[in-house]
Amino acid sequence: MNSEELEGLARDIEALRRAIRKNDPLLRGVASSRFYAILSLPLGFFILAFFLSGHFLILERGSFEALPMAWKWSLWIFLALFLVVGGGAKVVFLRRRAAKLDAEAGFLSLVKAVYGGPLFNRSVPPLLACAAVSAFAVWRGSPWQVVPATALCFAFLCFEFGSLVERREYAFTGWYALTASLAALFAIESAPFLWTAVVYGGAFLVFGATGLLSPEGEG
Repeated sequence: MNSEELEGLARDIEALRRAIRKNDPLLRGVASSRFYAILSLPLGFFILAFFLSGHFLILERGSFEALPMAWKWSLWIFLALFLVVGGGAKVVFLRRRAAKLDAEAGFLSLVKAVYGGPLFNRSVPPLLACAAVSAFAVWRGSPWQVVPATALCFAFLCFEFGSLVERREYAFTGWYALTASLAALFAIESAPFLWTAVVYGGAFLVFGATGLLSPEGEG
C-alpha cells in the first residue's frame, strides 16, 4: 500500500468517524448545554474554599484531629445536599432536554447513548480500574491516593466523552485533571487538603468556566 492509498484510507476513516458522531444528535444535543457548567462552578468554588481553609487550619492547629467538629461536618452536609439537589435537577434537566431533542426519547435513551454500545467498553473499564486502585490505596493505608486515582479516571473519561461530542470544556478539563493528578501522586501525602483543592476544585472550575465560554450547540 503506497502513501496515496494510506492517505485515502485515513480520510475515509475520519469521514466515518465524523458520520458516527453526527448520527448521535441526542448525546451531542445534551452535551452542548451550559447546565453542566452552571452546576460545576459552585461545586468547584466550594471544594476550593473548603479544602484550602482546611489546609491552613491544619497548619495553624497542627493536625486534622484538632480541627473544629463543625468544620468537618459541614463537608458531609454540603455534599449530601449537593448530591440530592444537584442529582435531582440533573435528572429533570436530562429528561426535558432529551424530550426536546427527540419526542420519543427519555432518560433511559440518554443513559443508553452514554453507556451503551461501543461506549460501554470505553467508559466502564476506567471506572472499574479506578474503584480497584482506590480500594487498594485505602487497604494499604494511603487513603489520600484515592484523590489522584479518581482524578486520573475522570481525566480519561473527559477525553473520551469530549472526543465524542466535540466540546472543548471536556478537553480542557481532561488535560487539567491529568496534569494535576500526576503531580498529586507525589505530593498529596504531604499536603492532602491543598492538593485536593488543586485537583478537584480546579477541575470543576476549569470545566465550568470553559463551558460558559463555549457557545451552546458548538460541535
